[in-house]
Amino acid sequence: MRHTARTIVAILFCLLISCCLTSCNKEKQGSLEITEEEFSLEQDSEKTSISLNVKGKVKNTSPYDIKNIVITGRCKSCSEVMVGGEWFVTQQVKREVQKDKISYLSAGDEASYSFKGIAYFFKSDQVQQPESYPEGLEVYVKSFETVQD
Repeated sequence: MRHTARTIVAILFCLLISCCLTSCNKEKQGSLEITEEEFSLEQDSEKTSISLNVKGKVKNTSPYDIKNIVITGRCKSCSEVMVGGEWFVTQQVKREVQKDKISYLSAGDEASYSFKGIAYFFKSDQVQQPESYPEGLEVYVKSFETVQD
């Protein structure tokens, strides 16, 4: 009976130590928040389309430093088909101008971002300028890494 009690105590002790070790090695998880976004229009050089661009700020809302931040955007109401007088997007593959990269952001700090091409407006003979921005615009953090000490 004594041998069984010692075995149980030894197993419980090992479990307690393993729980302590795994909780100490918990991976840190950062968090970011888009705090500002301002949209603007820019006409292309051939004057056939207009690009909807965005600039703003992102804040590190976590107690950890964050690196390799990629910010981009999407238009949920835009079509992927280019039709004259309507907003369209290239959602699947983002070109470099359609995202911004921030290499490092300390805990609690804020940084500026800007990128082009969240949506495009293809001009037609009847419609040369969009009347308003499309609905369903979203700027979001695509990826980041939390700095682990």
